Amino acid sequence: MVTRRLIPVCILILFIAKTYAQVNLQSGSATFTLPMFNWKDDKSRLYTAISLNYNSGNGLKVTDVASSVGQGWNLVAGGSIVRMQVGEPDDQHSYGAASPSDRTKFPDGFLYGQIPVFQGCPGASLKYPIYSSRNQIYTQHNAISEDKQADYFSFRFNGKAGMFILDTTGVCQPLGDSKMKITFQTANMRTQGKRTTINSFQIHDVDGLIYKFTQHSLTKVLRTEYCDQALTNIQSQPKEFKGGRVYYQKGFDKGPTGGTWVNNELAYPWIVSGWYLTEIEDALTHATIQLTYEVRDMVQNAGADIIYDKEQNYSTILTKMSVTKTPELKTITMPDEHTITVNYGANRIDMNGARVISSIDIKYFFTTLSRYVLGTSYFILNRYGTPTTAYQKSVARLCLRSVKKIGYNLAEDESPYLFDYYTGSNNVDDFVPPPFFYAKDIWGFYNGNESKSFNGTTNIALNTSITALSNDDLRGLCFLRNSTMDIVYNPKSGYAKNGLLKQIVYPAGGTLTYEYEQNYGKLDGVTERMVGGVHVSKTLSTDGGYSNPCGTPPNNQL
Repeated sequence: MVTRRLIPVCILILFIAKTYAQVNLQSGSATFTLPMFNWKDDKSRLYTAISLNYNSGNGLKVTDVASSVGQGWNLVAGGSIVRMQVGEPDDQHSYGAASPSDRTKFPDGFLYGQIPVFQGCPGASLKYPIYSSRNQIYTQHNAISEDKQADYFSFRFNGKAGMFILDTTGVCQPLGDSKMKITFQTANMRTQGKRTTINSFQIHDVDGLIYKFTQHSLTKVLRTEYCDQALTNIQSQPKEFKGGRVYYQKGFDKGPTGGTWVNNELAYPWIVSGWYLTEIEDALTHATIQLTYEVRDMVQNAGADIIYDKEQNYSTILTKMSVTKTPELKTITMPDEHTITVNYGANRIDMNGARVISSIDIKYFFTTLSRYVLGTSYFILNRYGTPTTAYQKSVARLCLRSVKKIGYNLAEDESPYLFDYYTGSNNVDDFVPPPFFYAKDIWGFYNGNESKSFNGTTNIALNTSITALSNDDLRGLCFLRNSTMDIVYNPKSGYAKNGLLKQIVYPAGGTLTYEYEQNYGKLDGVTERMVGGVHVSKTLSTDGGYSNPCGTPPNNQL
């Protein structure tokens, strides 16, 4: 009887769920929410929800990374606490010998520092040893390089979000008006290769719920080395940096992979960079929601920094690499045997080690209440498709093209939601930028052929890699020009909209279209000028052959 009473109620919740599409009037960004399941326990205060959310931001920045759903989209479910590291990790205990030649050593983090922070940085940090030969590798003494800066921790779960820091007494201090109690537990995890000590967090909210974050996401410490132009062979630091030349650096994985977790280069190379929600408990009834994850080993190019030495006129390209162990949500199990299962499909082409979310199942015991099937593709410059060549794979970004709902017991079928995006035009510079693309304005948005060489007239090639560019090209990408001493502001009108949501086609046949305009602002408080990014200028909805244009402010003042 219980089963027969509950299933119809759950079906009603699933079928009356509405989508929400609007414009954020503060930022001018397009937003869209597709609720999938909202669950609330009538025997406790437990609740949870799952939905697909889209946000265009102020345009597609070249450093924006697509989720496992697609560019601009996020699966809103579960929760996490993520470290934003400043200096050394706060919860790092020092390791290593006193010798400057010991490259494996690392200092205490902010939480464990031996020298009070109010004393400031030691004077010895401004000094360096003198050696008889060049290219002598050394590291500062741990007492000198102690961490003096607190990390920031951001949390997100069950519709709540915020930030906090740790003080030197080990107390979590929320930033802003938060009535939550945040605590953490520590453990020595060096046998697992982890140099940090915070093992888990707990957050108690005002509803009497306890959120437990115990699943780790890990980031590996890499060693930055000089290398050849192909970024494959490690080289020693040049004895002399010559004008007009380009030099190359990259992060190399030289750390140990097990055993004692110590070698000649690194010791205990893993840092816990995130804690994922694994349990929600009602403090009164002790009923719980359980969450599980699949952990992905990811090795990813994370873009490149350009370092230009004006005095000696040479450039260095620092290619950043990321080696992580990243959890991806697999199941959510409620105490009444409702379950949500996230199914993963093909390996992602644009992110090594990650997989695409293919569908989401919502069940009660063994009965399927609904399934959402996600249809994905890739942006390949100015078109959609599946990359096949090495070059196509290097420029691809995952995108969500459709969501199809299949109803009770997989027997009821609906027409899908369809999504279309701005992908540019036939102009050679008008396309969706590849991940971490080097052509961008000073705000980080793709700007096509407005990325110029240092002479201000030569267009920088857009069909090559950053390591193939000349010193003058790299000077131009640092927003320098030979005709002015000022930094160059170089946005290109409308190009930041490439990769943004253009149109939604609803299952019933109606549509919603977003139009975007370039941002303008008064950087000096007086003169209005073009600045980076775009905003929604108009939305157009159609239903049954009728249209209803809705305008929003044409210019967001910055």
